[in-house]
Amino acid sequence: MMIKNKNILALCTTAFFNDRGCHTRILKILKYMENENNRIDLISYSYGRDIEGYRIYRIKKLYKDFDPVGFHFLKILFDIQIFFKAVKMFREKDYDYILSFTHEAGIISLLLKFLYGKEYILDYQGSLYSEISTSNFIFKIPPISFLIILIERLVEKYSFAIIYNTNFSFSKSKKIKKYFIDDQITLENEVREKPFIFPSKKKIIWVGVNTKVQNLSAFLKIAENIVKKKDVVFYIITFPVDKLIKERFKNYKDKIIFLEKVPYEELPYYLKNADICISTKLDSSEGSGKLHLYKKFCKNVLSLDSKISREILEKKEIVENLEVMEKKILELVE
Repeated sequence: MMIKNKNILALCTTAFFNDRGCHTRILKILKYMENENNRIDLISYSYGRDIEGYRIYRIKKLYKDFDPVGFHFLKILFDIQIFFKAVKMFREKDYDYILSFTHEAGIISLLLKFLYGKEYILDYQGSLYSEISTSNFIFKIPPISFLIILIERLVEKYSFAIIYNTNFSFSKSKKIKKYFIDDQITLENEVREKPFIFPSKKKIIWVGVNTKVQNLSAFLKIAENIVKKKDVVFYIITFPVDKLIKERFKNYKDKIIFLEKVPYEELPYYLKNADICISTKLDSSEGSGKLHLYKKFCKNVLSLDSKISREILEKKEIVENLEVMEKKILELVE
């Protein structure tokens, strides 16, 4: 076991709770820690859905409700607020450990460790450099790239322990104190009634946030090709949805449907009613709670080949590229 019967200050550099992968991951780790009789206070951004039974302390609102997916320069300002909120809470209460969700929170925790001598546990949700460099090419340019990699390594080195969410990251880690907890979600209040009535046509669902690594734009081209040939419906559960994307596909509004946000408790209902569940996520250092849900609830799954898809799915559910995926979808909807 990691730690028991401790007071923990958790740092969450996002708008917890929001209905997407990294947030369900955070919720799972919080439940795991509380099952060990730890008492947790969590600091989050100023907005997000409150979860009953959890003590969430939010920073002051400086901007409109804004939950950037991936890296955004405004997050630096929010993270500075997280740091000062944590300092205030350390003055008011004696915490035994800090729990850091992602490397961003790890940077804050490293500063707090130097200030208060408290150890921190890092929940590793993928490489900091990988996420930031994907968002903007400027972060790939030396010496900026070297600095980010250095910060990432220092955060990991000085952590008390690291929790990994993939076997491939866990197995290659040289950290002495390391733990593995996958991203599989336990749904205590799964919605089973009908939040949405599906048509009788073949239904294909794509789930994911609209980022480069999720590869949505490439998948929409596939969807467009297929609806021209087959009487099927694509449901795209994603956010944020660019107005230009909606405009581009307005002629297919009954065949390519953007559902945007769906509460995670409702997601199994959609997946069970789909004929095919799709993941076009590119290979990265991240885990995938989505693929665990696909495996549990979907009739048919197709995913691009990656380290995490090979870890979770069967070989027949993995395709080597988008061209093969399109052919497989056409075969399955016959």
